[in-house]
Amino acid sequence: SLTELFSCFLKKNLIHEQVIQQLFLIFASNEFDKVSRRSSLIIISIISKSRKEVVEKRLETILKLGLGPLGQADPVIAQYTLIALQCLSLGKSRIPSENVLFARICNFVTNVCNSSNWNSVVNQAISTIFLLADRPSPILASILVEQSKEVFSSSQEMKSSKFQLGKLLLIV
Repeated sequence: SLTELFSCFLKKNLIHEQVIQQLFLIFASNEFDKVSRRSSLIIISIISKSRKEVVEKRLETILKLGLGPLGQADPVIAQYTLIALQCLSLGKSRIPSENVLFARICNFVTNVCNSSNWNSVVNQAISTIFLLADRPSPILASILVEQSKEVFSSSQEMKSSKFQLGKLLLIV
């Protein structure tokens, strides 16, 4: 697989830091098209499975873009951002539930994922929380509370409410 191929390249030091820097440059730059930005993030997520420091060094950039405006507009970017974040679990104890990383993920799930196109992203977010958090239950409980408020508030339009209910059921 492509992941195994990249793993071999990394073990033999065939992928230099300049290549990784260029991938992040493409991902972070508005000058590149959507496909190029997606592709660079996918490769970053693959590399991070063998070398987690790739994500650790650039965590703020990944969060800012992948769960920020770029990720909010593109479910593929959001999903691969979450996949890249999962590498933080490699060989390390779990991250405290109070870490800002989880607040960002929760905010993203409750405020952005508002159509069925985002179901796989919601699943990925839940998996990421379970994989990384020392106590995932309180984090998911806060998402459930927020989502329940959205679903059961009377001011919602019917179409929006359907998506919110679907997301709530997906989380449960």
